Amino acid sequence: MSAAREYLLGRIEAIGSILASHLAIDASPVPQANSPAVVIRNGAMVMLFCALEGFIRDRSLECARAINQTSVPYSHLPASLKAASLISTFEGLMNLSRQMSFTDRLTAFEKASVAVASGALGAPYNFTEYSFARDKSNITADDISKIAKGFGVENFWNAARAICAKIGAPIVGNLDEIFKQLALDRHKAAHASSYSVSHNRLTSALPEALVLALAFDVLVSAATARLSSSRIATGLPPSALTANDVDFITVRPHQTNKWAAFSPARARALFTESSQGEALSRAVTVAASRQLSILCKDNTGRASSWKTLLG
Repeated sequence: MSAAREYLLGRIEAIGSILASHLAIDASPVPQANSPAVVIRNGAMVMLFCALEGFIRDRSLECARAINQTSVPYSHLPASLKAASLISTFEGLMNLSRQMSFTDRLTAFEKASVAVASGALGAPYNFTEYSFARDKSNITADDISKIAKGFGVENFWNAARAICAKIGAPIVGNLDEIFKQLALDRHKAAHASSYSVSHNRLTSALPEALVLALAFDVLVSAATARLSSSRIATGLPPSALTANDVDFITVRPHQTNKWAAFSPARARALFTESSQGEALSRAVTVAASRQLSILCKDNTGRASSWKTLLG
C-alpha cells in the first residue's frame, strides 16, 4: 500500500468535505476578500496543490525504493536514477530551510552522504527524501515529465492524457496545461490578497488533481516494475513505457447494492461482490495475475481511488 497515495486521497476527501459545508459558500453575491468562505477556499486550494506536489515527490521515492536491486544492481542503474540518488539529493539539501539550525543542517548532510554513497561502495543503493524535485519550493510540469522519464516513461504528458482517455476521465485539454493552471491558482491563492478561488473552481480542481496523480502513479509504477523485471544487468535495458502498456481492472457499483469488477474493454463483469472492499480484494488477485492496475469508480462514474502494479 502506498502511504503517499493514501495521504493524497485523504486530503482530497477532506477538501471535498469542506466544499460541502456552508462555511465554504459565500454569504453575498460578491465575495469579500477576507470573508471566511474566501479564506477557507483559498487555503484549501493551497493545501490541494501542496498535497499533489507531495504526492509526486513521495510516490517517486516509494517507486525508486521498490526497484529490485538483484535485477538492477547499482552498476546498471539508469543514469537518470543515479542522478536522482546522488545529484538531486544534494540539490535538495541545498534548498533546506535556512531556519534550520547549523547542527540540524549538518546532520541532514551527513545522513544523506552516507545513504547516497552506499551504492558506489558496493552496498545496497539508497534514495533519500531529497531525491525527487526537492531543489525548489514548487514542482513544475517539466519536473514531473523529467521524473517520469527517469523511470522510463516516454513522453509523460502525452501518456498521461492517454491514461485519462482509458479511464473515461472528463478532463478537457492538455494535462500539462491543467497542472500549470492548478499551480497558478495555488500561487494566487497564497500570494494575491484580492484573489478568491471560486467554489466551482475548487470543485473542479479536485478531480483534476486526482487524475494527474493517478496517471503519474500508474505510469511510473509500471515503468518501475518493467525495470525490475528487465535484463538490464546483462546489457538489455527495458523499452520505454507508454500508455499502451498500462490497463486496468475497474471496480465500480453494479446493480443494487453490488460492486463488480470489469476487465479492459469488456462489458460483462468478471465477478460481483456485496461490498467495495470484497470486490477490491478479489480484483487485487486478478490484476496481479494479469499485470494490470486497478481503478475504483464511485456512483457518478468518476475515478475515486486506484492501485498499481506496485500496490
